[in-house]
Amino acid sequence: MVNKLFGTDGVRGVANLYPMNASFAFNLAEVLSSLVCTDKKRVAIGKDTRVSGDMLEAALSAGFTANSVTVVSLGVVPTPLVTLKTPSLDVDMALMITASHNPYHDNGIKLIDKHGNKFSDKFYAEIEGLLDNKEQKNNNTTDNNKNNGNNNNEQQNKSPSPLGVIIKDENVIEDYIQNMRDIAPNYKAFEGLRIVIDCANGAYHYIFPQTFKDLGAGVIAINNAPDGYNINKDCGSQHTEQLSETVKGAHAHFGVAVDGDGDRIILVDNNGRVIDGDQLLCFLAQYLKKHEQLKNNTVISTEWSNLGMGKYLQEKGFNYYKSKVGERYVIDLMKEKESSLDGELVGHIV
Repeated sequence: MVNKLFGTDGVRGVANLYPMNASFAFNLAEVLSSLVCTDKKRVAIGKDTRVSGDMLEAALSAGFTANSVTVVSLGVVPTPLVTLKTPSLDVDMALMITASHNPYHDNGIKLIDKHGNKFSDKFYAEIEGLLDNKEQKNNNTTDNNKNNGNNNNEQQNKSPSPLGVIIKDENVIEDYIQNMRDIAPNYKAFEGLRIVIDCANGAYHYIFPQTFKDLGAGVIAINNAPDGYNINKDCGSQHTEQLSETVKGAHAHFGVAVDGDGDRIILVDNNGRVIDGDQLLCFLAQYLKKHEQLKNNTVISTEWSNLGMGKYLQEKGFNYYKSKVGERYVIDLMKEKESSLDGELVGHIV
């Protein structure tokens, strides 16, 4: 079955038009409440900096709380934070409101299971079926009410369901920054380095510069003032021209660019030359192998990756495999091959 709405990374569209409108978000939350949120009856919601994020979060929260599910609001956070922290949030699932590298007028909803992983195609097909049934039922109810008038007595005799509440997680961002600091060899790993960071006016606008500062770097942050409309606008991982020029002008050691929700990363060297996802993957593979941290000496990429990269990795003695395009397929192949490293040309690194 081909899903009409859900792709490999959730559902996406133009904000305030179906399916990225408030009514769809509310209905989706109602369906997920009965399908997924049956154990903890808690769900986490994060969002990037798009102006439509508040509307979609409010609609999702209304749908969940009306169905007795408590919402843990994470605020403006990057997608990698949501996938990393979800297992420790004591929730049945998480949702990330974002359209990734797309312009501000688009938005989307990514669904993440309680372990921090993506759901299956079969799961999305089940959701779409339930949403179709719900929409048809709502249409029939509306028609009946028009023909017969509202039956107020019937409504008054019903007992209301318990309501969920909305809880704001005030600690998740600082906890995530600490997680990233802990990955570094030491807390002054970047001391003496000047780094330019292009935040894409997105979800990493505070976290990324702060993390590098905490690790001792001299940070020049650009495109770090989101206003709801400027996310990814001529900046970030898709538009590295400004980053390259800033690195050269500031005589920085290197530059880093992310996209709006922080699931893509591109580097530029001290001369402003772009280091794409394939090049970064090769570097990481050799670094992790040297430090005996590359599981099964195996690297995963996708069908979009450079043919030369695969040949290079194999010549260097790595086991190299390609998956279909889509993070869920990549993760599945990583599990199958028991690998600890994956990357894509566009800058997705797992």
